[in-house]
Amino acid sequence: MGSRLAHMRICLISREYPPETGWGGIGTFTHHLARGLTAQGHDVHVVSLSSSANDAPLRGGNGEPFVHRVPSTRMAVNMGFFNFCLPVTRPMLEETTGLWTKFLDLHREKAFDVLECPEHFAEGLLPSLAGVVPLVIRLHTPHSKLVKEKFHNFQPTFDHRILTAMERVAMISANVLVSPSEDLAGYVAKDLNLPLDRIRIVRNPVDVHKFTPDGPVADLDRDAVKILFVGRLEQRKGVHHLIDAVPLVLKAVNGRKVQFVLVGKDTKTESANGSVLEELQTRLKEYACEGSVLFVQGVPLAQMPDYYRAADICVLPSLYDNAPMTVIEAMSCGKPVVVTAAGGAKEYALNGECGLVVPPAESEALAGALTKLVLDEDARKQFGANARTRALEKFSVEQTTHETVELYEIARKLFLDRRASLYPGQPENLANDLQTLIDAFERSLYEMTYSNSLRFRVKHWKQAAQARPGEFIARALGKPLSKIRNKTGDGD
Repeated sequence: MGSRLAHMRICLISREYPPETGWGGIGTFTHHLARGLTAQGHDVHVVSLSSSANDAPLRGGNGEPFVHRVPSTRMAVNMGFFNFCLPVTRPMLEETTGLWTKFLDLHREKAFDVLECPEHFAEGLLPSLAGVVPLVIRLHTPHSKLVKEKFHNFQPTFDHRILTAMERVAMISANVLVSPSEDLAGYVAKDLNLPLDRIRIVRNPVDVHKFTPDGPVADLDRDAVKILFVGRLEQRKGVHHLIDAVPLVLKAVNGRKVQFVLVGKDTKTESANGSVLEELQTRLKEYACEGSVLFVQGVPLAQMPDYYRAADICVLPSLYDNAPMTVIEAMSCGKPVVVTAAGGAKEYALNGECGLVVPPAESEALAGALTKLVLDEDARKQFGANARTRALEKFSVEQTTHETVELYEIARKLFLDRRASLYPGQPENLANDLQTLIDAFERSLYEMTYSNSLRFRVKHWKQAAQARPGEFIARALGKPLSKIRNKTGDGD
């Protein structure tokens, strides 16, 4: 099966791609997949965002995937009322349009055999509508799940529902849907009303040659049992519950020195857009435990193996996670892991084999599992050895890449069998036609709101007066003066 597609031309679209935009797990996954596909002889092109306002120089070749970066404002236009009612969806549409435009440029130069996108932020929307190339959409965490659970303070507003709908259109229209866990596949199948077997399972990969038990070690407290958390500081990652578990662990370990190390960027996802890091530090001061916790921000992916190797235990107490890369990386480095039963992590770190699984959002249960491993060095070593073996056998880049190429072949066959697109026009006109539709919708929505909402009219007048006071005064006085002239005969 693989020989017929031994030299595919593959495009991976992903907003995130390290190092410039390596914001999280999607970027890390795409990085591993792109390099794995390139190592197998495929012509791989990644289309991602630039960290600046300009296109970044082309990178790649000589055994590396080609990376094309476009600015997030590439197709930005003044969408008027959309700036007001769709503050989340609007920039996502701009970025998606920029990525799509770059893909089309490359596709015209030489056609791609297959395109892969994440479902995240509807990056596959325009490719799914155009239908110009076999499309594989890989699930990470749909927006509908984030809104349903109100993660990141997301609410079921019109804005978030629009973005959710765009993701659903892309997923339903893809030739192949692939998930890294049965848990996520089950959720999406139910959400989209699809048969479960419509979604393929391919596990997330890890570079087992880079994330190894042996190698350089980060400079942490050598005398302490070190408990490592890796991930963004946000509610969904369960960091608040981890901090609440800190005093419980310190009390239960009979004087053993324990250091908690949290590696990850701060986010402004507390109430009123407050800093999560500041909230966690406040809690630690209340517990009088701030000396036992180290926060580290901005560690490049290339240096992450050093931190895993320095740890004795790795923990990810997520309220939900599909199949977190950090758990797989820790396992590949031969570390025992403590995860929650929420999401797909439990399918990777088998309970009692590679670590321990606890209920989500339960600090006492989390503290109990961590305490058990702090006090039992033999269990740590056995779980760590099992974790390394499981990573080598199930989660290597080579294994995942092989399974992915097989899915690409399936996508190509399904594409040929279903050679029809939802959009009948030319692909290069799709972005402009979508903009026309948005503009028409924006005008209708604006007129409806202006006609029926006194509060909106007052807000509109206030903004107009602040932005263009002279024009506002002229408009405000124009009609009354015109009526006066008509009544006095000055208008004749």
